[in-house]
Amino acid sequence: IEAKLSKFIPAGSVRRHGYNQRRDSWRSRDSANGHGSNGQLKPPVQVVSGNFVMAKHKGVVDGVNFEYTGEVRNVWADAILQHMEQNQIVLVDNLGYTERGQVLNCSSFDIARKVSKALMADKLIVYHGEQVAALNLPAWIGLSDDKYSWIPGTAGTDASNGTSETCANASLANTLRGGDIHADPNVLELSLALQVCKEGVPRTHLINAYSDGALFLELYTRDGLGTMVSKDLYEGMRPATLSDLEQLKGLLAPLERVGTLITRSLDEIRADVEDFTVIERERKLIGCSLLKKLDKDVGEISAFVVQEEFRTEHRGDALLDFVEQRARNSGLKTLVLLTTRTGDWFDARGFENKGPAHSAREILPKERLCLVDPQRESMLFVKQLETGVVGPPGSRIGY
Repeated sequence: IEAKLSKFIPAGSVRRHGYNQRRDSWRSRDSANGHGSNGQLKPPVQVVSGNFVMAKHKGVVDGVNFEYTGEVRNVWADAILQHMEQNQIVLVDNLGYTERGQVLNCSSFDIARKVSKALMADKLIVYHGEQVAALNLPAWIGLSDDKYSWIPGTAGTDASNGTSETCANASLANTLRGGDIHADPNVLELSLALQVCKEGVPRTHLINAYSDGALFLELYTRDGLGTMVSKDLYEGMRPATLSDLEQLKGLLAPLERVGTLITRSLDEIRADVEDFTVIERERKLIGCSLLKKLDKDVGEISAFVVQEEFRTEHRGDALLDFVEQRARNSGLKTLVLLTTRTGDWFDARGFENKGPAHSAREILPKERLCLVDPQRESMLFVKQLETGVVGPPGSRIGY
């Protein structure tokens, strides 16, 4: 796997320096510095394994004795977490153990699902081959998408008919192959990804094992490389309507009172209502953002608000991602925003500080520059939008 991640020099060939010199003077500090009694360094990465998976015999199904094939009963999550707290990598293979110590061969997909759920993992990464890549899956699959909904019991062997159901329903089957899919190993990875998200893992990444640097590109670039399955973090996001005016005014008011946002009248909000994106939860607005087109290439983000109690749920990131995609679809190439207090947050998300807004004559159109209040000392932040990753708003969570 390491060889497929990138073409950089393998970690195993990197030489460690510094210990052999003055070895005698270091012996007294071996234990404090993590060295063994023979003066050798401990492994830089510790990998451990064990009997973390409890299993039972699959038994006889339709007259077939599966002998040493097992089914996962439980996962010893506490033991795994103890090793992880010691900065050790825990390797969980496909072996499960009975109460009497017998070793059984279990499904790797089932173990991945049960371990992810038991550890309450933030994400599961699933490598696949070229056959899955040929399916041309979208960059993002949200669980609210009916085409990719999952039916319990479809990701694995179905004891009733002995087949391996590898897709969720007829809609998905039609999308991938033009018919029902049975006993097709090509999409087991997709079925696993859908299933673990249904069971509580927020995100699953499907990554082509043969793409150079795929893991890093998927995790550390905003639009990724593979396919991400996730709970719909865009849920509730939509363009604002006239019926939202009062709630929008109430959402902006607290930040207007403390001077973070400029004050907007109800008439001003009404004039721009079509350019607002809002987040609605249980018929209540919990966030909003205004995107106005300054010229054919430049758009301005303003009135960016997420209620404080929802800021730990990545709602701000999802809202910004949604607005950026909306900007791309509108043909915009550059986004600007003026802020006095939230510059650090936007700086961490790719916006560049260009200094005081009232002196940004080469960036802001003249008509917009005339409206900047120099006394506010607002700072101008600019972001160039990537090209070639355009999709409808809500097509991909970029983090």
